Amino acid sequence: MCMRTPLKIIAIIILLLLLIGLWFFYGGGKQKLFPFQWTVVNVAEGIQGDAHLLRFHDRYWLIDAGHESAAGTLIAYLKRKNIGVLDAVIITHAHTDHYGGLIPLLASGIRVNEVYINFPDEKKCLTEPWGCSLQEMNNVQAAIRDHGARQKSIVKGMKQEFAKDLRMEVIHVYGDNNSPLNHPLDINDMSALVMIYHGESRYFLTGDLNVRLGDWLTKNDRPGILADLLKVPHHGADSLPHNEFFQAVGAKDTIVTAPRLLWEGQLCLRIKQLLPNSYVSGVHGQIDIYSYKSGYLILCERGCLPKIRNKVSRDRL
Repeated sequence: MCMRTPLKIIAIIILLLLLIGLWFFYGGGKQKLFPFQWTVVNVAEGIQGDAHLLRFHDRYWLIDAGHESAAGTLIAYLKRKNIGVLDAVIITHAHTDHYGGLIPLLASGIRVNEVYINFPDEKKCLTEPWGCSLQEMNNVQAAIRDHGARQKSIVKGMKQEFAKDLRMEVIHVYGDNNSPLNHPLDINDMSALVMIYHGESRYFLTGDLNVRLGDWLTKNDRPGILADLLKVPHHGADSLPHNEFFQAVGAKDTIVTAPRLLWEGQLCLRIKQLLPNSYVSGVHGQIDIYSYKSGYLILCERGCLPKIRNKVSRDRL
């Protein structure tokens, strides 16, 4: 992240003070001032993984649960924030760095009402043993059942409205039976692609979208994938979509869920050069995005200054 000029820093401080003033003026705290909050829980200190806590007013959803080895970090964060109930957990795809923390979460005492997950068939899982385990898939299903959560499939077009100007939608999700490509998908390209619309802003979570489906989206859904803030797929490493995908999305800021060692290596070099406004969980720690009607505020645990993006609309809706 590049350093800002003193004038820009002063402007940021003034805007922050104004926001704090509004907070106290309206008396509703952050849930009123920031109806939508996206917290990138840092489950990528020593191993790659995704865990995104989404607050819609006073309701909580979780997208991905990180690797099993980082489950303690996720659970401790939720308990520290006194979050005892999650409306739902969405597992974007069946790789262990996204579903691995789900079983410990279900056993933690935190109530999960629904789990959205698509399981690949046995053959698909066996072709990717580094990320998918049939035994773990069976264990996940058993844990969901024992917890009493409702297990549901993820389908394209699935929507959840939280307010007139705040909604979440699965804009793309595919399997081999409905793939727009002329060949079978790998598990990464089976990721559920989730867009959150709030006021004038769009927030795009992409799981581990891979190059082939990414290229197809670039050619076939440019208006649909426009976003202001993007969660970079595949931890910013090789096999993620070509540069044209990121240009089509047009995000002003990006989130990368990568450990420091991965981010500073050759595998992430292209994204590091292409997307200089990146916040990296393994480098910056926990990242919080506070969304208001005409923009958003980004704060991180370490190594970056607060950033406000205001009036981000490009007349896209």
